[in-house]
Amino acid sequence: MNKKIGLFINTSQKENQIFLIDNFKVVEKFSYFISDNLENQFIDNLEEFLKKINIEFDDFGFLAVFCGPGGFTGTRIAIAFTNAVKLVRPELDIFDLYDNFDDRSIIERIKKPPAYGQLQAKYYKEPSITKKS
Repeated sequence: MNKKIGLFINTSQKENQIFLIDNFKVVEKFSYFISDNLENQFIDNLEEFLKKINIEFDDFGFLAVFCGPGGFTGTRIAIAFTNAVKLVRPELDIFDLYDNFDDRSIIERIKKPPAYGQLQAKYYKEPSITKKS
């Protein structure tokens, strides 16, 4: 594990993004447009990106995650994935980003202390979940 190498994950937009960050620089970007079956697309695209850059997931020292605002399902994918990974790899630093996810904002965030506890989502609007009657 290298604390200086990490991933930025954004699954909350129509164009999802996975970036490789090395020594406080975004060095490789991968993006894909979503369609139906969002949850499978993320894992498939993450695997494709890791093969492309020839790095194992266990090599990463941190994850930076865009937590919104975004749509409910897309935003939850990155947050649920990251919270699950943190349970398996508690030594992994997690950085949360809200409102902005350009390269500069990502780098500024990872220079600050990591997030503690589970990540929290910020949605465009309240989820439209059917309530029990």
